[in-house]
Parts: sequence; C-alpha cells; structure tokens
Amino acid sequence: GINAEYMGIILMVRYFLFLLLVVSVFAHKGYDISHYLDDQECLKKDGGEFVIPRCYRSYGAVDPDCKKNLAKAAKAGLNADIYIFPCLKCGKPEKQVTDTLKAIEGESYGIVWVDVEIYKWDPDKEVNRKFISAMVAAIQAAGKKAGIYSSKRSWPAVCGDEWTAMSHLPLWYPHYDKKPNFSDFKPFGGWKTPTMKQYIGNEKICKGNVDVNYLPQFYFLLTFISVSYTHLRAHETSLHLVCRLLLEKKKK
Repeated sequence: GINAEYMGIILMVRYFLFLLLVVSVFAHKGYDISHYLDDQECLKKDGGEFVIPRCYRSYGAVDPDCKKNLAKAAKAGLNADIYIFPCLKCGKPEKQVTDTLKAIEGESYGIVWVDVEIYKWDPDKEVNRKFISAMVAAIQAAGKKAGIYSSKRSWPAVCGDEWTAMSHLPLWYPHYDKKPNFSDFKPFGGWKTPTMKQYIGNEKICKGNVDVNYLPQFYFLLTFISVSYTHLRAHETSLHLVCRLLLEKKKK
C-alpha cells in the first residue's frame, strides 16, 4: 500500500545518504609529471596513489620519459593515467595518439587525458574542435578511456564555452588554491561537475617538480572513473567494502 511505498522511498533515501557520507570521507592524491622521476616509491610514501606522466610533448613528439615513468610507477605500486599535450600544427591528431600509445605498449595505465590549454591553437575555434574531437575518437578507437584537462579560462579561449560536445568525458581541471576539494569549481563547456583537480602546481617532491592532484572516492565508486578497479580492490577497507557491495547489489 501507500505506507509500504513510502517506507521504501525513505529507505532508499537513507541508503543514498549513507553511501554519499561514506564515499565522501575518502579521497586519493596523485601527481602529474613532465620529466623522468626515478624515485616513485618516495611519491607513494608521501601519500600518493597514482601518477600521470606526460606522454606527448607540445612541439609534436612522443615524450621518451613516459614509458620509463610508467614502469617506475608500476614497480612502486602506483596507479597511472597518462596525458597528451597536443600539437595542432604537427600532423594529424590520430597519428599523435597512435604514436603515443605505440611508444608505451606493454605498460599499464588508465585514462588518456587530452591537455587543452592556451598554447598555439588556431584562432578558428572550429578547427580546434575538430582536432580535439578526432584525438578523442582515436583514443577511444584504441580501446582506451579519454578525458579532458582544461580550465574555465582555457576552454572558452580554445573551443568556445558554448561547445559542450566533450562534456560527457571526465574533466580534470587546474586551480592552484592548495585545497583538495571542488568548492572552487565553476561550470564551463557543459561540465557541471569535475572528476579531478590539480590543486598544487610545481611542487618540489622526491627530487622532482610535480603537480599535486585530488581525486575523490566518490568518482571511484559512483561514476567508475577509477584509475584502476584492481588497485581499488587491493586497497579496500571495510568501509570501501560496504560501498562496493551496496553498489553491486543495486546493479543486480
């Protein structure tokens, strides 16, 4: 009857509130790097759980340090994504993707982030849009997940704020306020909520300069943007376990 339906709604609301409370407690810290970093065990000791090395350079060449950084990350027990800094004038976007992925064959990584910031793009935003779309399509055609790195300043300048065609992808944005949270985020390009935040820039850690990133557990569990499900399970606490079992039950 009505009472049973009402109680069902109350229980469902409580379930989601509990889940949100639990997952909001946990977050993951990681580092993006644009040079070779030998001691990645040090990053892990510093509390890091993932790294994001640059794998393609802005002047149109694969970064030779990328594969070595991925190998070091794996050895240290760190997760990894990668990022590509595109070069509009350096050839087809598809080739930039295939060259990058070929150079790191055999290494483990998750999302391939496309770096969209104000640097040598075309004045014609439509040209930039087509290039970015083609690059994302090439990443996905290779069986990889694509994401966008950009900001409220860069995206409108490069693509136009009205262009929302990429807003279904994970968003990684920079704001060096030293705050590991999304309280500062302002929507742009169709994104209402980000996935990851670069909140400290050019920090000297472990004999290298790195940027520090915040990735909330919420996205690991609810939108499945985790760096690695295997990695998550390996570090699963009792509270993580409760969340995962509830989610798996919900999916059945």
